Amino acid sequence: MTTRRKLLSISTIGGATTALLASKAFAQSVSTDKNLLREFGFVGPADDPEFGPTIRAKDEPLVGNVVGSAPSRPEEVATAFRLLLNAPRDTNQLAIASYFETIPNKNADGEPYNFEWSNRANPLIVGFFSLTNTLPSEGDQTSWCAAFANFCLYLSGHKGTFSALSGSFRKYGQPTDNPKPGDLVVFSKWGEDGKKGFGHVGFFLAMEQDGIKMLGGNQRGATRSTGAVTTTTMPKQSADLVLHSFRQVS
Repeated sequence: MTTRRKLLSISTIGGATTALLASKAFAQSVSTDKNLLREFGFVGPADDPEFGPTIRAKDEPLVGNVVGSAPSRPEEVATAFRLLLNAPRDTNQLAIASYFETIPNKNADGEPYNFEWSNRANPLIVGFFSLTNTLPSEGDQTSWCAAFANFCLYLSGHKGTFSALSGSFRKYGQPTDNPKPGDLVVFSKWGEDGKKGFGHVGFFLAMEQDGIKMLGGNQRGATRSTGAVTTTTMPKQSADLVLHSFRQVS
């Protein structure tokens, strides 16, 4: 357990610090070499047809600020590290996801740490990418639902996909038609984007009359944000997404 916690600390701090301080330089250095990105499995800006797509319930209007990509303040990075490292360990993945959903901390501008921010990159969200093979070169504008799922799975002692692409979860574990709370819900985008692996992933809570109640990252729910760690009810099929599968987490 001690070794695993040390690895987590190194991974989290290394991933978040690198993303915050070196991401622009990295993106510039490899932007002309797509083969390098492919070789190391990075999902970079050139692979993402739409940064930070908002996952929202059917017919829910899009409101909120444009998410930020400017550098975070030093005190914001310090707070984010404390929140990441204080998350529960070796417990149910839902408990970990709920921890991030309910953290009360806000920055000096009153923006919650479990929301996307309007001007600067939220270092808590950037930190989730430390459990993926991805460098979020656009701060918290890069879609982060899969990064959040991987982070929660790792802390709960489960194997993740080491990918920030939601489609990486389409073959995760075993499919099930009888999901239990904490299992994964995987959606695919329609058309060519879906074939590339884009979509959405979150943790199953319950079946409801109008869809699937789930807890995840880069969702809106009732937060009126552009993306947050929150609970929402997703229809099995919408104009943007279609249910791909439920995946067991055991």
